[in-house]
Amino acid sequence: MTLAAEARDVAVAEALFAEGRQLLTEGRYDEACPKLAESQRLDPGTGTALNLADCYEKQGRLATAWGIWLEAAALARQAGQEERETHARMRAEEVERQLHRVVITVPETTYVEGLRVARDGVEVRQAAWGTPLPLDPGEHTIEVTAPGRETYRTIVSIEPGPGHTEIVIPPLAESEPETNVLAVDTPARGVGDDATSDPGATRRTIGVVVGSVGAAGLIAGGIFGLRAISLNSSSQDECRTERFCSQAGVELRNDARAAGNWATILGGVGGALVATGIVLWVTAPESGGPELSAVTTGEGASLLLRGTF
Repeated sequence: MTLAAEARDVAVAEALFAEGRQLLTEGRYDEACPKLAESQRLDPGTGTALNLADCYEKQGRLATAWGIWLEAAALARQAGQEERETHARMRAEEVERQLHRVVITVPETTYVEGLRVARDGVEVRQAAWGTPLPLDPGEHTIEVTAPGRETYRTIVSIEPGPGHTEIVIPPLAESEPETNVLAVDTPARGVGDDATSDPGATRRTIGVVVGSVGAAGLIAGGIFGLRAISLNSSSQDECRTERFCSQAGVELRNDARAAGNWATILGGVGGALVATGIVLWVTAPESGGPELSAVTTGEGASLLLRGTF
């Protein structure tokens, strides 16, 4: 981090501390604690830690406050601030007597390889199982997971004041095995063919596409044909005879011939495509040939033959 970035963090930390301290004085703990916590994260200091621990304690989060009091004592000791260290340790001892502790027990009959325990989304590592851990009053979610097992979830409610709660994790139920259907090639459909393909359906689809393009060509040819008739009719007013036409009449007749040519081309191509599409549809093989599938589950495997016979 650059010196400029560090200076910005310190400035932000100071502003947050001042505002958090004021809110703490006013008794607005829910607003004060987050600001003091962020100030401590940006620029750790004994004074901020002392105020943050006091805020958490007044907020009722005794387990969190206890941890911050101990942190403040350690910071004061490092800074040679004996009076602050003594104050922080005394407050920590007072809070410790009010803590409610929770023990998470995982019996041998419950433990399986890969089992994980989380409290409020934070993993409780195996070394902490069976150890009384302080918790803030309120509701806490315990979630247990393991490969191939159903998730176990329970909510424990901690009342204010000293106490002891044990949570025994029961054996996790086995999760339902996934069923996978694997299609395999069969002689009935030709060795090397894709077992999931349907030649008849593919051919009919191509027929529809080709026929649709042809129909569009016929429609476009009809439009050009109507335009040719219209232009030729308009040219009659500009031509006294077949050979004597005004300039406008000549242009109209040229446009009429061009439109007629396009009508002929599009009509011919469109008709051919429509006919091709019909042939493809009519000659497509029927679907429903026999299909052999392999079905695998956690219990074993079996073969499944299905189709129209």
